[in-house]
Amino acid sequence: MNSQQIQSKAPAQASSRAEVEKQKTTNKGDGTMEKIMTWVDELPGAASTDFPAKRDEIAKMMDEAAELTRKADELRGRAYFAACSLEGEARGVFTFEQVEQAKQRAG
Repeated sequence: MNSQQIQSKAPAQASSRAEVEKQKTTNKGDGTMEKIMTWVDELPGAASTDFPAKRDEIAKMMDEAAELTRKADELRGRAYFAACSLEGEARGVFTFEQVEQAKQRAG
């Protein structure tokens, strides 16, 4: 095998954040997650190492992070709605000018 063949079989180094993101778990749209870092399985003798297990733990962390992000987005939306509701309630008790002045004083 010549050096050109070896280079073509070597896994590509991630040279940008976008490429790194592609190596991570991605949602396939049906709620299931694709396997990440599949190149680990292509390493000679990988099955006899702890690399696949470590990769699977990384995938679990990434899945958990994605779920926490989804929950944070949902909570942020609920908080925004609650804030708008509170402002609307305040505008029902105080004049428009009072609410606006209070907002300006608060910064």
